[in-house]
Amino acid sequence: MKLKLLMAITALSIGLFGCHSLPVGYDIEVQQGNIINQQNINQLKLGMSREQVIEIMGEPVVINTFDSRCWDYVYTRVSRNQPLVKSKATLIFEHDRLAKIIS
Repeated sequence: MKLKLLMAITALSIGLFGCHSLPVGYDIEVQQGNIINQQNINQLKLGMSREQVIEIMGEPVVINTFDSRCWDYVYTRVSRNQPLVKSKATLIFEHDRLAKIIS
């Protein structure tokens, strides 16, 4: 009986203290959307074609289904150890030319 009790205590001790050195969890950074930085926004010029905008900014995440003149570039970055990062830029086209930048 004492042997079984000793084995149970040993197994429990190994189970509890053996995992002490394992990390609590991984910090996985999740990025979604287009990375939007001021350098790219500064390269945009009113009057640019849609193709020229795509060369600088990439394909938009969202093209408004009700108004194809509006392109939305959205970016989020989530990490357990860092604050949430969100950025957005809306580009409006008139006659297939960049007419307005909202960032």
